[in-house]
Amino acid sequence: MACALGDPTTFAAALEGVEGLLRHWAATDGSPAEVTGDTEKLTGRPARAFGAWAAEHAAAFRA
Repeated sequence: MACALGDPTTFAAALEGVEGLLRHWAATDGSPAEVTGDTEKLTGRPARAFGAWAAEHAAAFRA
């Protein structure tokens, strides 16, 4: 029994997926991420910037 990536067909499919991901990253490099209202829909509160969250929880990381 061959390793999953030892099968040429499986390896080619995995490589194609990785190449597609790299092409996407290259095409969107430097572009801002799309902003959605999904966080507020899920939590009932608007999203906060990471910096604001980190400042509020800094003490937990100093322990």
